[in-house]
Amino acid sequence: MAGEAGESMSGSGPVALLRDPGHAQRSTFVELFFDLVFAFALTRLADGLIDDLKWIDVAQTALLLPAMWWVWTLTLWLNDWLDPNHLAVQLTIVVIMLGSLVMAAAVPEAFGRHGKFFATAYVVTQVGRTVFFALALRGHRLQSRGWRVLFWFGLSAVPWIAGAVGHHAVRGALWAIALGMDYLAAALNYPTPGLGRSHTEDWRLAGEHLSERYRQFVIIALGETILVTGSAFSAAFTGGGSAAAVASFVTTVLLWRIYFHRSTDLIGASGAVSRSPAGLGRLAAYTHLVIVAGIVITAVGDRIDLAHSLTPVRLAWVLASVGGPALFVAGRALFEYTVFSGVSWSRPAGLAALAALVPLAYFPHAPTLVVALVVNAILLAVVVIDAVTSPVRPPRQGVQPALRRTGRAARPAGPSGLAGRANPDDMGGPAVVEGGSGPLS
Repeated sequence: MAGEAGESMSGSGPVALLRDPGHAQRSTFVELFFDLVFAFALTRLADGLIDDLKWIDVAQTALLLPAMWWVWTLTLWLNDWLDPNHLAVQLTIVVIMLGSLVMAAAVPEAFGRHGKFFATAYVVTQVGRTVFFALALRGHRLQSRGWRVLFWFGLSAVPWIAGAVGHHAVRGALWAIALGMDYLAAALNYPTPGLGRSHTEDWRLAGEHLSERYRQFVIIALGETILVTGSAFSAAFTGGGSAAAVASFVTTVLLWRIYFHRSTDLIGASGAVSRSPAGLGRLAAYTHLVIVAGIVITAVGDRIDLAHSLTPVRLAWVLASVGGPALFVAGRALFEYTVFSGVSWSRPAGLAALAALVPLAYFPHAPTLVVALVVNAILLAVVVIDAVTSPVRPPRQGVQPALRRTGRAARPAGPSGLAGRANPDDMGGPAVVEGGSGPLS
């Protein structure tokens, strides 16, 4: 990789757009500006569920959210390789931002009259970004990566556009196929006729940049729950509404704590010693999709709690109030397992406790607020267990997770109850990892 870095830094023209691996790999203001569109997108997705909470709405959201997330993720990887401070890269981000805005605006009627706008914006955004990436690297040996990705986006564009002009049921089926092609192609390293698969060892993973961007997006997503709480509370200054608003706010604080507790740089620290930074990068994207889905459903549950705080519970309401935090904890546990090959026992215990709340839906006189309070009690227990079982000591360098390049056995469970890889508290600081990869690999 030293030769590759030298090639990118000493070259002229489009190749000069590459990040300098010798500099700090931090996020930039233009990337945070880009995130604003996705804050709007999350709001629209939550609106689509709260307006008419039915299984068909959940299924449609399960297609639209991963599509929006894939646009954000591949743009993240673009900015991980190319320098966002360069004017050409900034202009590209702004164009992607516009396409994402069209997608977000089309979300409420994506399976209705605005399906063509959603699908066209998705295809144009994905294809346009990939073409720019390939052209930015012309003359560089990594240019073929862009052509591989472009080939697969060209294939998936067919069901995306065909679905947009089809009937609702056909649209859902075709879009599911298209989305599956996009995710599966990345998982298989984009096998392409005449070019073969991408070689993940050729990629450089800037763990510091990736982990910072994921943290920023989680903060922005959690901000959606704050907006929901504030907006609904402003219209319901009642006793039940006030209690529900406080409960919703506490839920957001607890989810924030669960995500950030002693693990603010998992990707950078673990990727430095992983035998497969490529797999680590992709799994981080997939697990954060689960986390974000949990936040969206939590926002839906918060709206229900605020609007019906003293109303007897219904099954759909309980599933929203419980399912959002459960998905969040599950995603955080999967992320933890991806990095450490082990999970703190508070995660499965919390998930089991949350699942045990579902039968409350069959208690006809239980108010919705009670479910929210019990959910918060469970999340608080997870937070307390994390605080009590985690050793209070500064992170130290040199402790490696089980997935090592040396292939040696995993270390035993640490004081926090993590088995397999190293405890999050043992991980070192950020790292720029040679041999990493991601969705564009």
